[in-house]
Amino acid sequence: MTTLLDLLLGKYFWRLYLTVTTLLVAVIALAVAAGSHAPLWIGAAAGWTALPSARRRWSRIGRSTRSQRRPSPDQS
Repeated sequence: MTTLLDLLLGKYFWRLYLTVTTLLVAVIALAVAAGSHAPLWIGAAAGWTALPSARRRWSRIGRSTRSQRRPSPDQS
């Protein structure tokens, strides 16, 4: 039986929910481990390594934008 949230948010709801929850737990765990003055980039690095699919997607986006660039005038 489908719930109202499943109908509203579609089939990717649970994947999104688990990803956000995992990232939140990782950031909180790092902040607790590093003390109250934990820098934000530690949490960002933890989230980045926890999402290999996002890294693949961003590297694919980077490759596509690099291939669309025009060559500079000195490269003939």
